[in-house]
Amino acid sequence: MKDFNWVEARSQCNVFQVFRELQSSIEEEVGIRHQQTEGKNVGFRFQQYGEKKFAVYRNSLEKSMMVEFRCDAAGIYAKGDNSLDLKATLSLNDEGECRLKVGTEELMQWQFRRRALEDLFFGF
Repeated sequence: MKDFNWVEARSQCNVFQVFRELQSSIEEEVGIRHQQTEGKNVGFRFQQYGEKKFAVYRNSLEKSMMVEFRCDAAGIYAKGDNSLDLKATLSLNDEGECRLKVGTEELMQWQFRRRALEDLFFGF
């Protein structure tokens, strides 16, 4: 990594780019989870609210829930009905990888998505 261009890598590690990547992955995951639960009186829905906000909904006879995702220049946020409240900032780690920082933890995108959506997807 002697010639690693950290300036270029860090400029690409920006809130709006990562938010779009998270959004795309979450939309796909919602579709997968919805298919897995078809016919089980539960459904999942992805809803876009402009460029900087979207939500995931679970509708069931037992319990309906939602998780809202939004971003601004300071970070990416996930807030849910079940007291979920995540704020992630971005950083470039020593391996040159763009990571989400939640508190002192450095997370990959799938780890952030799991923390935000696991209860909504699997907590019945």
